[in-house]
Amino acid sequence: MKRFISYILPFCLLVLDLGAQSLNSPESIIWDNQTRNFLISNAADGNIQSVSESGNTSIFSKEVKGSHGICFYGLYSVVSCYKDEIHVADRLTGRMIRKHKIPGALFLNGICYDGKSTIYASDFSKRKIFKLENIDSSRPILTVICSLDRAPNGIAYNELDQELVVMTWGSQASILHISTNQGKIIKSFQTSLSNLEAVISDGDNGFYLTSWVPGGLYHYDGNQIKSMNETYEQATGLALNGKSELFVLSSLDKRLKAQPIPVEERQKAEEEVNLSAFPNPMSINSLISYELPEGGAVNISVYDCQGNLIERLVMEKKAPGKHSFFYDRGNKSSGLYFINIQTSYGNKAIAVTLVD
Repeated sequence: MKRFISYILPFCLLVLDLGAQSLNSPESIIWDNQTRNFLISNAADGNIQSVSESGNTSIFSKEVKGSHGICFYGLYSVVSCYKDEIHVADRLTGRMIRKHKIPGALFLNGICYDGKSTIYASDFSKRKIFKLENIDSSRPILTVICSLDRAPNGIAYNELDQELVVMTWGSQASILHISTNQGKIIKSFQTSLSNLEAVISDGDNGFYLTSWVPGGLYHYDGNQIKSMNETYEQATGLALNGKSELFVLSSLDKRLKAQPIPVEERQKAEEEVNLSAFPNPMSINSLISYELPEGGAVNISVYDCQGNLIERLVMEKKAPGKHSFFYDRGNKSSGLYFINIQTSYGNKAIAVTLVD
């Protein structure tokens, strides 16, 4: 989810005790803004649990299993890992859409979506990274993009650099940056931590991650790791609520706890990146203007009021300074939308109203 969603998604939940809610061994977690529920995979029996803001729990689907990694795919699908299979489900009903057995896989663990049409999954036992394109079709394109010498765990997609950021298991675990274009490790960052587990993008160009030894929560900006001064025993899942709260899932005490993100981190994006639209409200088109303090990769996208990706407007490297272009609404219906700019040093969104 993008950072700006917090403007329209206020949250008051602090701690959910999941011990009595049939979550024997909770693993990964995502927040669904459409249903306002968390979806949590369960390593013990593979049943994906739907947990509301108040803590009420139910089984997401009687057909679909998810023991470890879980993520969204497009606007309407949920994708989960189950042993050597990838399950694709309807996001609202839980109905099974597709089930793909992955040849050569044994223990699919982490999973992420590139925001277009591709899923990446790590295999803990085979030490491979699988790439699956068009998984909602009957015959997705499957390739192994990388084989590793350490067991991969959590995995996240860095859209700006078109790379995967992969957590590894074992002592003095490494964070691997894997190019999705070249299919090779382009950077290995060794840590003093052991058994790195979950990882999630912070909405800019950094990542939140957890480790089992010592159990903790950290922020990684690509060059260094900083502790967020919190201890979480066996933290297996992370979910980001906009830019205000990070939810940490513990498989040991079966708790879901909100970790507030420091104010200075939340405000950094708004201070560094300028973005505007004129006219706004717009009926036909609007001039989108933005200013970059530094050159680099720029991603400008349109989201609806529920945080769903609607359209990508810019995805390329830009020089520092002022830039502008006309945005044509096309056949989009009237209503509230968000235009989001993402760079390596900042992220900002503005609300745009389309009127007839």
